[in-house]
Amino acid sequence: YYSPNYNRTFLIDLNATLATINEYDRYNYGFMIGPRYRFSDRMLLIYKFNFLHQNNNTGFIDTFDHDSNPTTDNKIIFARRDRNTFTNTLEGRYSLNNKMNINLLVRHYWSYAKNNSILELQQNGDLTQIDTYTTNKDSDFNTWNFDLSYNWWFAPGSQISVLYRNNALINTNNFSTDFSRNLNDLVNSNQLDHIFSVSFRYFIDYNSLKR
Repeated sequence: YYSPNYNRTFLIDLNATLATINEYDRYNYGFMIGPRYRFSDRMLLIYKFNFLHQNNNTGFIDTFDHDSNPTTDNKIIFARRDRNTFTNTLEGRYSLNNKMNINLLVRHYWSYAKNNSILELQQNGDLTQIDTYTTNKDSDFNTWNFDLSYNWWFAPGSQISVLYRNNALINTNNFSTDFSRNLNDLVNSNQLDHIFSVSFRYFIDYNSLKR
């Protein structure tokens, strides 16, 4: 990884990863790039992009009743799949003064997996090919979060916070791998929730009350 001095006006954090697994053609690679810009002592903006590819990742996907006999155990189904994960994050901070600030956090997480082969877990722990399981278990998981908050420390230990938040989640087996289409479906979905909240906290010193 590479991470410069955070006192600079503009800098970029970099991180790369590579991992191999003791299985045939199974490995992971990814990277993170994070530019940040300090407009002044009061205002900072940070963007981070993370990408991870998992080649021939192996994992559980389902149980399968192969004979409709309640006295026999269900088959335990695994898959070997290629999985890609993208995370985009934008953070902003602005200090109005030493008692008031505004914070912004926007995050989009997208991970999808395409199954290459379907496998059955054996009693000895081995995985063997199975042809009778045909359910689509490709997976697409998307989350969106947008938080905008205002905080005012009006007295020692006492704070008023105002928060606007919207978020959404989509988890499906049928999906497109086009990034812009995927993001558009997420933020325009009926699952986009909007939340507005105000919190008030006041610290009372018991010793001052006694006096």
